[in-house]
Amino acid sequence: MHNDTKGRVLILSDGGLPGLIAALYAREACAMGAGGKTPEQLAAWLRESVLLLPFGLSTQSKLPQSRAVATQAGTLGLGLLGEEIKPLLTVAAHADDDEREGMELLGVLLLAARLQCTRVVWPVHAGGHDAVDIDRLSQIADRGLVASKFASICSSASTAVGLHVDTPFADLTDRQLADMAIDIDAPVDACWWWKATDKASDKSSEEQREKTRWVKSLLAMGWKSGSIELVGAGTGVGLGGGLSVGSKG
Repeated sequence: MHNDTKGRVLILSDGGLPGLIAALYAREACAMGAGGKTPEQLAAWLRESVLLLPFGLSTQSKLPQSRAVATQAGTLGLGLLGEEIKPLLTVAAHADDDEREGMELLGVLLLAARLQCTRVVWPVHAGGHDAVDIDRLSQIADRGLVASKFASICSSASTAVGLHVDTPFADLTDRQLADMAIDIDAPVDACWWWKATDKASDKSSEEQREKTRWVKSLLAMGWKSGSIELVGAGTGVGLGGGLSVGSKG
């Protein structure tokens, strides 16, 4: 994870576990660089310096994910971008998933330049449960580089900044991300899929598939499902007030 503590950071999130982990790390890095501030000043500093943006959620069916991004921002005390950025993220109705991702990424980077962000964290990853898709990994690297270059060229002189696109999880698997979540006591109940049920009618839903996917990886990395509990204070970069993923062992 790139740990630059200077400048404004924009986190792209779909309301899932990778975005939550990225937000936690960015929050911790920002807090460490804000020495001498009172609690009230620190809270305001975090809301101004670390911004969450719903990404890849431009269709109506993605409303649960969008709400989860807002929940995560509130839980972590970070800033949130919402309705005001929709015009920049509008994509053609006929665009396929690859085209939509590229177009939205370019729109986001233009917005980031306008907001004087120095870093955009795109927590996408090319890994499955325990293997990495090399073609997808290459696509992520190329797309981030080309979009950031093009955004810099298109930005006006008044908004031009040294914008860095960070893809810290690009080459990680689900299991590795689950291990990170356990290590930082990530409040997984803030993920959009957390409330999925085991009802027969829900088992084929995207929400249930995502929950099954991530719980499988968490368990594989030593998470005890029975250890989920309300925590009063997180350790490391974790936060209290939510359900942590518990401890290993």
